[in-house]
Amino acid sequence: MSPVFEFIVTGFYVLIFIWIIGSLKFFKQSGLSKKYLYTVFLFKIFAGTLLVYIYVHYYKDRTTADIFKYFDDSYHMYKTLAEKPKDFFQMLFGIDNDNEYFNQYYREMNNWFRKKENIVYNDAHTIIRFNAFVRIFSFGIIHVHTVFVCFLSLCGLTAIYSLFSKYLNNRKKLFAFFLFYTPSVLLWCSGVLKESLLIFALGMIFYYAVKLIQKRYTFYNIVGLLFCMLLLFYLKIYVITALIPCLIAFIWVYKTSAKYIYIKYLSVIMVFVIIAISLKHILPEYDIPQILFEKQRDFINLSEYMKAGSMIYVYPLDGSVTSFIYATPIALFNTLLRPLPFEVFSPLQIMVSLEVITIFIMIISCIYKPVISGGIKLNLVLSSLLFVFTVFLLIGYVTPVSGAIVRYKVPALPFLFFAILAIVNNHVFIIFEKIILKIPWLSKLYCL
Repeated sequence: MSPVFEFIVTGFYVLIFIWIIGSLKFFKQSGLSKKYLYTVFLFKIFAGTLLVYIYVHYYKDRTTADIFKYFDDSYHMYKTLAEKPKDFFQMLFGIDNDNEYFNQYYREMNNWFRKKENIVYNDAHTIIRFNAFVRIFSFGIIHVHTVFVCFLSLCGLTAIYSLFSKYLNNRKKLFAFFLFYTPSVLLWCSGVLKESLLIFALGMIFYYAVKLIQKRYTFYNIVGLLFCMLLLFYLKIYVITALIPCLIAFIWVYKTSAKYIYIKYLSVIMVFVIIAISLKHILPEYDIPQILFEKQRDFINLSEYMKAGSMIYVYPLDGSVTSFIYATPIALFNTLLRPLPFEVFSPLQIMVSLEVITIFIMIISCIYKPVISGGIKLNLVLSSLLFVFTVFLLIGYVTPVSGAIVRYKVPALPFLFFAILAIVNNHVFIIFEKIILKIPWLSKLYCL
């Protein structure tokens, strides 16, 4: 396939989605201008295209590169559309496809089956199916897939902005800047990866959940919420596991009052911790501590086998509650502060390290005369912090590679940015804004 044809087809879809962004009521009601959204969308396409070439450079074997291996596997599903369309749609939607007959297709794939199966859903199936669906429109051009995921992740980020910006007053612009242009969010949520679909599902869950909380019980809102919850479950079960207690605590406070709000949140946390520890006595196959122990062990073994260049120390879990208590400080340290400045060896890692330092400074700055108001804003802040803390903890427990940590924690960062900007005092906020405005190319993006 010629580069000219790929460029023309990709450009066609870019124009289609730009028209959709300019036309949809969803984007018009976000509070962001068309110019701003167009700029973000084009930046995301650039970042997603750059990510393709980064993977080409660092992974000589496509079967080990996440951005290619699921894309390549999807071809074996897609090709059945012309030959046996019924088989294609059964595999695409997972309808009665878990039998020996369909294994003739799955065996051609490198990532449909795991070396060691367990009760946790194999999320590789979801991204393979997504790529197989997009192949209907893409002619097998990976850059078209990039355009599709950039649009979906833009939807998710816009939904998050629409929800949280209402409670940030004069800090909306800074929130949008961090939300859309933080390097790790921009890069990892613009590639043909699970993170792009994750941020879409997360954002739209909040979008539809708020509508339902406001008693707007329409068919589209109910189906939209259920679809996005299902998508999140089939993408990363640990993210929806972290999200559920946050939503429960938020709705409890919202439907009652902010009185005893901290006790209510602590109560929800304690209930879910007890459930996580005790579930094995009711459903032995759902031994959560044991599952996390095995996940950590497998991740360490894989990292050593692949000779990962950014391996870090994680406290060894053994399935006991005590090991999780000892592992907690190290898990949070790894997720919040890795990679450290002296651990970086490439321009990409330098950029990530600067981002980590910036976020850490922002977190520390919240300690100086924090602004903590009550009502729904405090409820949203606590819900966001609980989600961030849970996601960071789960990632830190099992992930022994700092590069992987940077990528996996991306879906939690928008919620961390909101919490920080909702808490930090005006003096610190003005300092952040002045620093951005003094850097010419950043100030242009900021002032769009």
